Amino acid sequence: MSSQYLFKHPDAVKQFIFDFEADIPTDDFIGDYTITAFDSDDVDRQDEVIRSVVINTTDITVEFQAGIDGQNYRVTVIVSLDVSTTTPTKIIELRVRSKEV
Repeated sequence: MSSQYLFKHPDAVKQFIFDFEADIPTDDFIGDYTITAFDSDDVDRQDEVIRSVVINTTDITVEFQAGIDGQNYRVTVIVSLDVSTTTPTKIIELRVRSKEV
């Protein structure tokens, strides 16, 4: 389950950095990623709430857009590493609110 969350206004654009540095062995780096953004009905809304993704050597920067006011989205990023066969995973909850609760 997600241990971190991010509040975002429906009209705002906001970034979040998924940091995998502690999960990556020395001399390795992120080779690829998979990202999903499921709403409370378990429908993947990735195309609606994710504006862009930038892959770096030890982190993934995601820029969020739009979203439905009052909705929570479970955002999961799974990375594959260049050398290692492990697939580190990070999950956050994106909370879209026109007013902070």
